[in-house]
Amino acid sequence: MANGRAAVLDGVALAQPKANEDKTPVRAAAELQQVDALKKKEQEQVVVEIEENETTSTTTTSTTSTSTQTSTTTKKALPKLEQPPLIDISSVNPKAHPFFKPFPWTIFSSQICPTGVQTLFVVHTAIHNRLRRDAIRATYANKFWYEAYGYRTLFAVGHHKEAIEEERIREEAAEYRDIIQADFMDAYRNMTIKYLMWMRFVRDHCKEVKLIVKMDDDILPNIFWIFMDLKLGKIHTNRTFTGVNFAGPVFRDIGSPWYVAKEAHPEDNWESYCSGPAFFQSADMTTDLVKQAEQHEHYVSVDDAWVTGTLAKEIGAHHDFTTYASNFQWNDKTTEMDMLARTHIFGAYKTTTAAKRIFNELRFMYGMATDPPDHFKGFYKGGPQGKE
Repeated sequence: MANGRAAVLDGVALAQPKANEDKTPVRAAAELQQVDALKKKEQEQVVVEIEENETTSTTTTSTTSTSTQTSTTTKKALPKLEQPPLIDISSVNPKAHPFFKPFPWTIFSSQICPTGVQTLFVVHTAIHNRLRRDAIRATYANKFWYEAYGYRTLFAVGHHKEAIEEERIREEAAEYRDIIQADFMDAYRNMTIKYLMWMRFVRDHCKEVKLIVKMDDDILPNIFWIFMDLKLGKIHTNRTFTGVNFAGPVFRDIGSPWYVAKEAHPEDNWESYCSGPAFFQSADMTTDLVKQAEQHEHYVSVDDAWVTGTLAKEIGAHHDFTTYASNFQWNDKTTEMDMLARTHIFGAYKTTTAAKRIFNELRFMYGMATDPPDHFKGFYKGGPQGKE
């Protein structure tokens, strides 16, 4: 060994001999024994697993001749969600397209439709639209209005390709218990899968619901108008779709997001159907719609046209395109003006801030909120005191 430098054997530093000191075989053997002893102690480890508050921690303690070293690794556990029920596929047509068959539940909540709830708002939303869902919960999906009008809101989602987004939606679902998810990828051409998913949920777990308000997550409803008309019997709850009439040609361009194959829909034009952003659907035809969908062998991705048009015709459902023919606003540039003028019962909002502002103004307009009382001091009300 060179003088003035430490010698290392298997990662263990050895004592350096003093200058002009000979290294005898006995001394070398002693150093090797020292190395073996240190290595043996280094290999003695104690692993302790700790589980607390749904968090798994692994603590490894390494003991050496001079010190005790501790390293801790923490892995966050997935939030606890309700165990979903099994899917019954015994009645599904074996020849049905696979997308029309039930997909297993991955997020489920039996708390969405408690006893006595007869109106259910169903919102089609994407996992990454958390801000919109929070705005909805701060406005019409708030517990205060649930108690006032006796309804609930359901958010329907599919899966996201990013694991972090999946973790976030599970945390959100565990907190609010108002989300359902089945085992399919959330994509534009999978909207019909999502539609059938929540209809199966309503069929099996919302037995008392009479009216479904189907909406996209960028639509704001005037709930005060809705429940006033519902009380007056203006909104149908007997095998009827109520909304804005829409019809048009079936897109055959395979590059179009609305492409439909000739085999799936032989006619070149759609039946009259409800424009998709928002409409009313009576719950009494849910079972028939699902059953009819499960008989089809060719997939159709245009959910609003196929369900509220094609399937509706096949089961003999009714449409009301007159009651609210001019009361739906899909142009977010004029929604605030139109909804505050109380000429539109639904409107597309541009930002979540705008949605909250519109809803708050509607509260005052319908007498559901009042300005706070004047708390100015008495001497302010009495005018100036003494000389100016």
